[in-house]
Amino acid sequence: MAIIHQPTLFDMETLLTLEPMKRYSEIFSPLPLVKIVRLFDKPTRMGRPLSLNYEATFKALVIRYVEGIPTIKALVKRLNEDLLFKMNLGFLYSERVPSEASFSRFTHVLSQHVDVLQTVNHVLLEQIDAINGLFSEQLAIDATHFSAHDKAHKTDNPKLPSVAEQLT
Repeated sequence: MAIIHQPTLFDMETLLTLEPMKRYSEIFSPLPLVKIVRLFDKPTRMGRPLSLNYEATFKALVIRYVEGIPTIKALVKRLNEDLLFKMNLGFLYSERVPSEASFSRFTHVLSQHVDVLQTVNHVLLEQIDAINGLFSEQLAIDATHFSAHDKAHKTDNPKLPSVAEQLT
């Protein structure tokens, strides 16, 4: 059986050896974040000013998965405690860290505008295809079926006699 070795989209080992500022810039450089930030523009300049750095908030949500931060609560805690992490994501020193409720409202707005996220994803996939040519007809996908156990098999445990019966 021949083994086909395909190049990776980017080398994760090299990416993880970079310092955080360079790593984050490599992750976000191909993304058109302007389209996402425009979702949060105010319709008029009147009223209260924008209170969140929306670009840095989006970056924080993405980097949460890269860094393996399990919850939004842990992300907010790390942003409050680690000044370098906060600044690497694009927050200014004087800016307040978004609360859990702010992250919740942010994700709610993103969920209402899935079409914009799909457009950003499509642009990114086109860039990947232009560089690597992955989506041509020469791409092979292995869809071999393999068996797996869905549930554990129930075993019959023999009923043991009670302690009183054992003592007699």
